[in-house]
Amino acid sequence: MKPVLVTIPVSHYCEKARWALSWANIDFEERPNAPVFHVMANRKIGAGRTVPALATDDGVLPDSTDILRWIDARMPDDTRIFGDDPTGREAARLEDMFDEKLGKMVRRAAYGTLLPYPHVIRTLLTSGISGFQARAMGILFPVMLKQMVRSFKLTPSGIAEAEERIQLQFDQVAALLADGRPFLAGDRFTAADITFCSLGAPMVMPEGYGGPLPKLESLPVDAQNRLRRWMDHPAGRYILAP
Repeated sequence: MKPVLVTIPVSHYCEKARWALSWANIDFEERPNAPVFHVMANRKIGAGRTVPALATDDGVLPDSTDILRWIDARMPDDTRIFGDDPTGREAARLEDMFDEKLGKMVRRAAYGTLLPYPHVIRTLLTSGISGFQARAMGILFPVMLKQMVRSFKLTPSGIAEAEERIQLQFDQVAALLADGRPFLAGDRFTAADITFCSLGAPMVMPEGYGGPLPKLESLPVDAQNRLRRWMDHPAGRYILAP
């Protein structure tokens, strides 16, 4: 069976899974959904309420780390994204740190940056999904936006906290790269690179992101200025590097 990946296209956690599958040359079917509708898509494959979820012949993998671990077990030893060597163990440590300390903060800061421009958020949530879901989201969006403000803590203090924590993570990445290493965990590309670059992507708007992100120049000037802070950071430049 071809693996089936249920996503919300703009989600950076979904980008993490999507990128890892593509990196490993694993053919898969993506089933993109709007928020809320993803729950029904998950039920069809036997998953819970969160995305990404991947249905495989080995069972359903309910989150991005489980998906990366499943991928890792299928890769040649010299290209594994985790592995059992020191680089692999460091990759596991960094992957966990970025998942726990970066992902949610980026989500809060990114939506916080766009909160004054709800039409941009609506476009991001409705891009790449079925016409029915897009039309339904047009009706549900005002209610959903209020829920996002509450759930993601999109308040001035919450956004400021998120940006402080992102700064700490970006600074840690810059410190790692300062010794000249080519990749975050050492001398090979690993889950640490996939995780940091995908979860940090909404702060720097890289080309090649698998879901919808706005072009920087399409955003209002004040939003552009807030994002350039991250794009100019050494860690941001690492995400943007070809």
